[in-house]
Amino acid sequence: MRIETARHLTDNYKKTHESNNAKLLGIADDGLTELLYVFRTIERYRDIDTAKGVTLDRIGKNVSEQRRTKDDEEYRKFIRTRIIVNRSAGDIEALNDIAESLLGDGFLGFRETW
Repeated sequence: MRIETARHLTDNYKKTHESNNAKLLGIADDGLTELLYVFRTIERYRDIDTAKGVTLDRIGKNVSEQRRTKDDEEYRKFIRTRIIVNRSAGDIEALNDIAESLLGDGFLGFRETW
């Protein structure tokens, strides 16, 4: 994924592939492309849906959710619920979101009765 950065130069500079400007910008571009690849890889590893084992444990630790004896799939569910709890304002709608996240589609909902 090589980006043509030389074409963004003003017309005062040579823009051909053989020019020193294009070569210098190509070196910087190669480094930035590699860095972008590394950041995307880190992002993929830190995704709750794809994280496994120790990485999932670290995500759980960040949101204060202990694994105990949960397998990865169950732990993901509890991490998602913990994230909702941490962001919650404690109102009825938030409680509904939390319970639905934990219990699934079978949850009907809470409502105020007064």
